[in-house]
Amino acid sequence: MARSGFCQILVLMYLSHFIKLDVAQIILGDEASQSIFFAPLPGPENEISVFNVSFRRIELGSQGSTIRLIDYEPADRKVYWRNDNDDVVRARVDLAGTPPTVEPYLAGPVNSFSIDAVRRHIYFTYSDPAEDGKIYYRSDLFSSAPTRPFIEFPANYSRLSVQVDSINRFLYYTSPGSKMLGVLDISARTTKVIEPFHAQALVFETCLTRGSIPPSSRLYYYKDSQVLGYTDTLNSETMTLGTLPERYISRLDMAKYGSKLFFIRATAGSSWLTEYDAMSSSFEIYDSIQISYSVANISMNRTIIPSSIRIINDNYTEPVTIVDCPMDISVPISRTSVNGTRQVSWTEPSLNAWSNCATLEFLGQGINGGNFSEGIYSMSYQALDTRGNTDVCNFTVTVMNNDASTTDTPVPSDVSTPVASSINPQSGPTGGGTTPCSDGNPPSGNGIKTSCNVLQVATALFITMITVFI
Repeated sequence: MARSGFCQILVLMYLSHFIKLDVAQIILGDEASQSIFFAPLPGPENEISVFNVSFRRIELGSQGSTIRLIDYEPADRKVYWRNDNDDVVRARVDLAGTPPTVEPYLAGPVNSFSIDAVRRHIYFTYSDPAEDGKIYYRSDLFSSAPTRPFIEFPANYSRLSVQVDSINRFLYYTSPGSKMLGVLDISARTTKVIEPFHAQALVFETCLTRGSIPPSSRLYYYKDSQVLGYTDTLNSETMTLGTLPERYISRLDMAKYGSKLFFIRATAGSSWLTEYDAMSSSFEIYDSIQISYSVANISMNRTIIPSSIRIINDNYTEPVTIVDCPMDISVPISRTSVNGTRQVSWTEPSLNAWSNCATLEFLGQGINGGNFSEGIYSMSYQALDTRGNTDVCNFTVTVMNNDASTTDTPVPSDVSTPVASSINPQSGPTGGGTTPCSDGNPPSGNGIKTSCNVLQVATALFITMITVFI
């Protein structure tokens, strides 16, 4: 286990030699001008729209056609893309703007490809029926070494699509023929089916881990022409993020930046760039995008129709935080209620971070929307990410019997009333002040929450031990 953490450190050191890890790059293929546009992006905490930046333009001329499946090799600053005219993967040298060369790189019909920027490998698949079920690779991007089969699946794995996680050495694959979404451990060459469905588009997020935690990733996908969801490499459970009302085919490429996901849906004659914001659980659909770019230091505006999108080097790792923690709830049991219970529900809190594979788990008693008998119930949610950051929010549900006292003024039976937190030794911190695990700031919701990381927890335990023994 310790070896995997050490390997990740070496990989990050390698990447930092070539890339500024705190700066992401966005690369767009424009269907209208047959050009590639690219730009550095600000941190997700500062961005309003990833398209409100100044782009550079790469004109491809007759070599452009409709650009699909863009990828980037940072060591040599070379961008690769698939040309729809002949399904050939082509390359252009140096995004900085020196006179480039556009050259065929892999002969068609290439269905998908993905670059391992750490080891300078390229993995790819063909759309030729004779090549169904095969993933190929070239072991050196910059040599003329022949391509070799990497792994072969059953023949029904037609039109395979692949994505490489260079940090954790995972190869994700999906196939419409087999209706399988799976992950391949590149080192061991072992495979695991994540879900029995075909993902039309997918993108992964590397989960940076500490210590002996096994390497992992979070895989986002668009399936069944409507459903957007995600799953963790080490957890087979899949989670649905949102569902689009219309059914359209999605192209293979997909991108993630901060809490936002981007993918391109298409019909026979039109395409749309779709943006999903996990924070607001909302979709934005663009049939075109207004961007600005510079030519010879002259700023220009242009309307583009994105045919492909790629965002790389997104190393944004905001510590996980729970927002909108519920307030304490106090409700009466109606005199006409059955079995002496009352249904209680509340608005679920949410996360403000979508990096490092953050999760939110309910640890309270009962369930949201369930029936509660008379009593005081301690509720809590815990957020956790793979870097050891945690956040907890606590609240109580008090269910009262109106018949228990005739002197108190009864509370209307259809109203949930926020009250001060009840004293309960097992309910955790209930005041609004700083606790050993808090960040010293007020709760982000109306309830009570505390934020912890591994160092803070250890410090709090150490201080407690000293206090006990002194």
